[in-house]
Amino acid sequence: MTEREKQLINAYLPSPPDETLEFGEYYILDDRDNKVKRVYIRDIGMGKHDDTVYGLRLSHNNQMYHGGCGYLTQHMYELYDNKEDCRNSTHLIYDDWERLRKIQREANA
Repeated sequence: MTEREKQLINAYLPSPPDETLEFGEYYILDDRDNKVKRVYIRDIGMGKHDDTVYGLRLSHNNQMYHGGCGYLTQHMYELYDNKEDCRNSTHLIYDDWERLRKIQREANA
């Protein structure tokens, strides 16, 4: 792990991951009610700027998740692997946080 990667991990991933999340499950902060929701990725597609977007469903009832602005799709930077970082929006606008989590896990193994 490089010094820069350590800095990024400390900034964007201050809390440990929630081990109860299943593959493809994440947390998202719903702007409508400012609550953390547990969702899973149902669809993957391309956004209008050639970026990857995700269609989400709520984990507890399988309903489509519509973002705070009514969007059907979300970006990876809006998804979190623990509630605390989600509440604090620790990696908002940083899409590559999963790579950092992988580096962190490998360094701690």
